Amino acid sequence: DLLELGSDWIAEFAAAGALTDLTNEFSKLQAEYIGWPQSIYAQRCWAMPWYLSTRVLYQNDSIMRVVGLDPGRPPIVWDELRDWARVGDRGKPDFYGIGINSAERHRLYKKFLPFLWAAGGDILSEDKTQCILNSEAGERAMRFYVELCQWGITEKQSVLDEMFMSGKLMYHMSGDWLSARIRDAGLSLQYSVHMMPFPAPGEGSQASFAGGEYLTIPAAAAEPLGAIKLARHLLSSKNVFNLCIATGNPTPVHIKTGDNPYFYDDPVGKIFMRQMLESLAPPVHPRWVDIEAELEWGIEQAQYGKLPVPDALAQTCERIQKILAATNAPPEEK
Repeated sequence: DLLELGSDWIAEFAAAGALTDLTNEFSKLQAEYIGWPQSIYAQRCWAMPWYLSTRVLYQNDSIMRVVGLDPGRPPIVWDELRDWARVGDRGKPDFYGIGINSAERHRLYKKFLPFLWAAGGDILSEDKTQCILNSEAGERAMRFYVELCQWGITEKQSVLDEMFMSGKLMYHMSGDWLSARIRDAGLSLQYSVHMMPFPAPGEGSQASFAGGEYLTIPAAAAEPLGAIKLARHLLSSKNVFNLCIATGNPTPVHIKTGDNPYFYDDPVGKIFMRQMLESLAPPVHPRWVDIEAELEWGIEQAQYGKLPVPDALAQTCERIQKILAATNAPPEEK
């Protein structure tokens, strides 16, 4: 009767009538928790945030010193990230400037979107009827991402995480699970984590990707009231804290839990909490998983040089627009 559901799927399940409307619970709990936007579809709430995560910039401080860079001066803007990754990449094959995700489903788009959002762009219009990826901000972000790919190694997320742990990457964009693995493995790795860089001095934001796991109740639940009681129990400040301790998650959904010194006194946890405040989530749309696939198709075309950046953006927008048109069309036209 109580199910864990990834944030990407909430709108699709809600649109299909598969979830119980939790708007009343939202009105009672809204002020105590973060992460609600991903649970809102068609002006109603369908899920309760349980476990949130974001991505930060991991930096190998030892490699920074080896290549003559100051580890106490992390990249603040895109140009510094690109230029310093290029300096670090001179050490290959012993180490690489930066790790870039390969064409891996459900992961590639998470590495590009922070740059799109930081530049002021987005995927869909506010009313979710138009693809706005093909914009000045979209082109700026895509060109930078493609350029960044030159100064590192392209691999799957799991491989890149392993490479960072073994001291093979100077920069790597990853989540809280990586710091937990480094800690649990007892590694003496000299590393630090940092906020995502701005596009340029005084321009854009330090946006990153936000996702998470949510608690939902099926529309056909036999005991919906019992499920709500269980959800409230799991979402108590104490149990959110225990969940974070057990998983190594530094971004609790309960605002009171986040005030615990355990989080803000930890140098890694502090950055993750700051980054979460700057992080955005993909649009809440019932066809998001299909839109995501087209977005990753476009990133691949540009990343692997199959299409010039303007063509990749234009064609991706056309493909996404077809999905939007089919979603918004009257039943007899679908």
